[in-house]
Amino acid sequence: MLVTAFHGDGLGRRPFIDIGSKKWKDISTLLKQHQASERHINCMVAWSNFKGIQSGSTQSVASSLSSVRQQEIEENREHVKLLLKVAALLGRQGLSFHGHKEGDNALNSGNFIETLELIAGSNPSLKKKLDRRCGHYTSPQYQNDLISEQLAILVRYFSEGVVKERVIGTYHMENVDAASLADFIYKEIEQSGLIWSNYVAQCYDGASVLSGCFSGVQARLRDKIPQAVYIHCHAHRLNLVLGGCVKNISGLSSFFSVINTLYTFITNSNTRYQLFIEAQKAEDLQILTLERPAITRWSYYYRSVAKVKLRYGSLLAVLYKVEESSDSEAAAEASGPYKHLLSFKFVVNLHVAEQVMRVTNSLSDQLQSTIKELQVLRTDEGFSDIFDKAKIFSAAYEVDTNLKDSSQVGRPKRIQKISSKLKYFLNGSTVGISEDNTSLAPEVLFKRIYFDILDRFLSEMDSRFTHNMPLIAAMNALECNFNDFLNDKKLSAIVEFYKDIHIDEILLNAQNSVAKSHFLTKNEKPTNLFELYDELKPLDCAYSEILKIVKILITIPVTTASNERLFSVLSLVKTYLRTTVKNERLNDLLLMASEKELAKNLNYDILVNNFAKLRSRRYPLMQ
Repeated sequence: MLVTAFHGDGLGRRPFIDIGSKKWKDISTLLKQHQASERHINCMVAWSNFKGIQSGSTQSVASSLSSVRQQEIEENREHVKLLLKVAALLGRQGLSFHGHKEGDNALNSGNFIETLELIAGSNPSLKKKLDRRCGHYTSPQYQNDLISEQLAILVRYFSEGVVKERVIGTYHMENVDAASLADFIYKEIEQSGLIWSNYVAQCYDGASVLSGCFSGVQARLRDKIPQAVYIHCHAHRLNLVLGGCVKNISGLSSFFSVINTLYTFITNSNTRYQLFIEAQKAEDLQILTLERPAITRWSYYYRSVAKVKLRYGSLLAVLYKVEESSDSEAAAEASGPYKHLLSFKFVVNLHVAEQVMRVTNSLSDQLQSTIKELQVLRTDEGFSDIFDKAKIFSAAYEVDTNLKDSSQVGRPKRIQKISSKLKYFLNGSTVGISEDNTSLAPEVLFKRIYFDILDRFLSEMDSRFTHNMPLIAAMNALECNFNDFLNDKKLSAIVEFYKDIHIDEILLNAQNSVAKSHFLTKNEKPTNLFELYDELKPLDCAYSEILKIVKILITIPVTTASNERLFSVLSLVKTYLRTTVKNERLNDLLLMASEKELAKNLNYDILVNNFAKLRSRRYPLMQ
C-alpha cells in the first residue's frame, strides 16, 4: 500500500493519501486519480529533487543559499580590495585621505572619496556599493582600519646577495630616557620573532641618551645582546668633523659666511636670480643654481663651494650689475660680497676649501684612503700646487694678489695696543691678542691657514673615527686591497667577537688556507665585500664559515641614512593640513610612504582577511 502525505497535513478518507484501498476492481481508476492529484505531484517533485541532490545534479536550498552567500562575500572582498588599493596609492604618494567635509554636497570630499568616485564612473559594482546607505567602508574610522600596522622598527639584513633595510613601523614615545628606549626596543624585537643571536650591530647618531657607554641605549642593549656592536653613524661623525673645523678656524668660518651670504643674496630675489641665469647663458655655460651650506649635510658644503668656483665669473657680473644699479638698498647689499669675491684671500680659501672637501666628499666609502690623501696634501708641494692655481685663477678674473690691499674690505683694522694698566706687569698670555699678519708674505700666511685647516681635519677625524678600532682593524682581513687579507689572527678575532653566531673556527682555518691559494692564482681580485661574496657563493659548501663572516660584515650598518630618510618622508606626510592627525594614523601613513616598494606588492587577500578580523562587519567578508 502506497501512502503519500506531507508533514502537518490533516488526515481524511482519500485513497493512497489518508487511507489505503480495498477496491481492487477499480484499482487502475484510483491509481490514475491519485497520479493526477496535487499531493502526488508535489511528492514526486520532492522525490526527484532528493534523487538529484544525492546524485549531485541538483543543488539543495541550503546549497543555493550558500552559493548566494559566497557570491556576496566575493563581491564584498573585491570592494574592500579596491579600497585597500586606493589607500595604498595615497599612502605611497604621501597624500591626505579625507577632506574637511565629506557629505554629499561637499565640493571636495578628500582624495580617498574623490578617487573612489572617479573609479565608480566606469565601475557599476563600486558605484552601487558607494550609493548604499551603509557598508561602503569609506568613513575615517574604516580608513584607519585599512592602513593600520603594529610594529615599529627598522631592520637591516642581507638576503640573496643584496642588503635590504626595511621600516617595519614607527612608534610614538612618551618617555625618551635611555632605560625606556632600550626596554621598548628590546621588547619589540623580542615580539617580532627575530633571533637574538643573529644581531650583529646597532647604529644610532651621537646623542648621549643613545651612545652613552655606561647607561646609554647602546650600552643597555649590549648587556642583553653582547655581540650587537654600537656603530656611531659615520655620516654624523663626518658632519661633526666639518662642524668642528668650520667653527674653530676663523678664516674658514668667515669664508663660509660669505658663501652663505652669496646664496641668500642671489636666491632671495627673483630679479637677481634671473640675472644670474642670464649671466651663465651669456657665457654659454650650463645653468647651475647655488646651494646653501648645511651643517647636517656634508655634501652640501662641497657642492656650494664647487658651484661658486665654477660660476665665479657669473657671480662677479651679477654683483657688479646690482652694485651699479639705481636700487640703493640692493647696491649696498651687493657691495660687501662683491669686494670679498675680488679679494685674493677669498680666492685662495675657495681653492683650499674646494680641494679639501672634494677629497673628503667620499669619506664614507673610503675612509683610509681619504686620510692618506689629506696627509699627502699637507706638504709644501701640496700647498704650492693649490696656491699656484689660485694665482692663475685670480689673474683670469683680474683679482689683485696684493694681500695688504685685497684683504682689507671696509674700514682699516684698529691697531692693537697693550693697556696702560699692564705697564708694570708681564703679560704671558695670548688671550685677546691676535698676531699681526699684515707683514707676512701672502704665500707664508696662506700656508699657515692651509696647514691649520688640514691639521684640524686630520685631528677631528682621528678623534671621531677611532671608535671600535679593534673590530674595524679585524675587518681588514676580508678586504682584498689590504696586506692582512685572510689573516688568521684577525679572522679569529671576529669569530671571538661573534661567538654567539657559532662559527666553526677549526673549519674556518681549513677553508682559509684553501681560499688563500684560490686568490693567489687569480689576476683580478674582488675589490669589495660584495664581489668577494659573489666569488665565494657558488662554492658555499667549501667556504661556508668564511661566507658567514662576510655576511656579518656586510650587514653591519655604516650610517643611519635610512632613518634620516624616514624623517624626511615625515615632513612630506605631516603637512600643515595634517597637524591634528593622531599618532597611530600618522605612523601608518608614514610606513606606507616610506616603503613604496612593499606597498606596491601587497597581498590584498590577506589584507582583506585582516580587515575583516579587526571588528564585526555589517556585510560578510569571510566564511
